[in-house]
Amino acid sequence: RLQSNVPPDATPVDRAHVLNVLARAETYLGLTDPAGAHASEALALATQNADRIGQAEADLNMALNSINRGRLDEMVNAVQNSVAALEGVDRPDLWGEALLRNTAMYRRFEQMDESVAVAVRAMELARRSNNHLALAYAHQGLAAHLGVVLTRLRNPETLVVDDGEALEMHLAIIYDQTQDA
Repeated sequence: RLQSNVPPDATPVDRAHVLNVLARAETYLGLTDPAGAHASEALALATQNADRIGQAEADLNMALNSINRGRLDEMVNAVQNSVAALEGVDRPDLWGEALLRNTAMYRRFEQMDESVAVAVRAMELARRSNNHLALAYAHQGLAAHLGVVLTRLRNPETLVVDDGEALEMHLAIIYDQTQDA
């Protein structure tokens, strides 16, 4: 129904935006196949029209949807593409989400140093921009990483040699980042 309400003279950017909104709603409803199709359509339309915001939104939709579909290779590609599309774009809200997905990607693959570095970058961006949505995403990224760190520190049998020191360092970094927030 959303698509049928788009005026015939809508710009390609507006059409891509509608497709991205539809894909996000479908993703949240668990409708992975239509969400994937609409995100792909939005990405193609945005790419044809040099709409980098539309590209990033489509890639972020694809990243979320690929997690629901259990396709981590697609998630990695979409997350990386969303960050690339946003280079030079002043949209702290989209940057916040892209960096949150990036943090989660690194965490999924046990790349904790990279995960915490991206989470810190997201917090710095959020503070500079004073964008509330970016700040919420940054806190979510740090909180998720904090959960992993605390779980590992509480279960010493899961730690590998020198892992404990690295996790304690990550804990200190997270603590420092959240003190001024």
